[in-house]
Amino acid sequence: MIWVCFGVRKPSAYYRPTADRETRKALCLLQTGCGHSVFWLLPAAGSSKPTFKDKLAFSVANEKRKQSIMKAHVTRIRDLNMVLKDLEPRVKAPDFLRRGRPFGNFGLLPRELLANLLICFAGNFEDPKNRLTVCTDPLGGDGLIYNQNHGGYISTEHVFVPAPIDGDAQSVENKILAAVAHKNKKGSRYASGKDLVVFSEAIGVWHPNQTARRLIGHHSFENVWVVHLERAGGQEYSYCVVWLEVSRGNAAPAWRIRIANDFKAFTVERIQ
Repeated sequence: MIWVCFGVRKPSAYYRPTADRETRKALCLLQTGCGHSVFWLLPAAGSSKPTFKDKLAFSVANEKRKQSIMKAHVTRIRDLNMVLKDLEPRVKAPDFLRRGRPFGNFGLLPRELLANLLICFAGNFEDPKNRLTVCTDPLGGDGLIYNQNHGGYISTEHVFVPAPIDGDAQSVENKILAAVAHKNKKGSRYASGKDLVVFSEAIGVWHPNQTARRLIGHHSFENVWVVHLERAGGQEYSYCVVWLEVSRGNAAPAWRIRIANDFKAFTVERIQ
């Protein structure tokens, strides 16, 4: 496994007023230890459908969190495919995937790292210029999804929806909503500036658009994602990655990621 570290220094944050309420939130410019500029800005309101370019090229966190991360050293994955292969024995041993010890020197549970990888795969499929990877979160979160092209990032927190046990008749949708509500109980200060990732092994049919609509106004996270296991074993493992974002009247963006049984290859398909 290959890891590379980078440092961030010389922060210089400022606000740029605009007539657009959404873009007034923050524009932050800094110098990285590698000597190039990094910035992120929320996309202008009124644009059509949200895309990964919107989300990952212009990710916003609260200012205090930004300034803390700017001064920190983080560990970044250099080769996503290699880490996927390293995760193979964890994925094929579900109990270890769900409850195993943190992965390597990365500090994330195997399921947290897998979910972040799959979001990166979907984002890089949508726009290869993103060059998304996963980094450690120096503030103790469940990893950063980092855009190596320009330095924007998403701070993640994770929650797990297990496979059903005998007598469990709750729908997949209700389980996802309950998981979000459980994490949201920690308060707006905890959720502010973070994206929540729901890793789901629930069984049954669910409707992302309906789930996303039911979430509107009921959580304090920046966004909610679902990484849902569709099929395990046999010739492949299949996961559905969904960004539960429908606030502009669009369908929730969704991708299907199929991983070969030997974990040496995968395909990504935009399904919604």
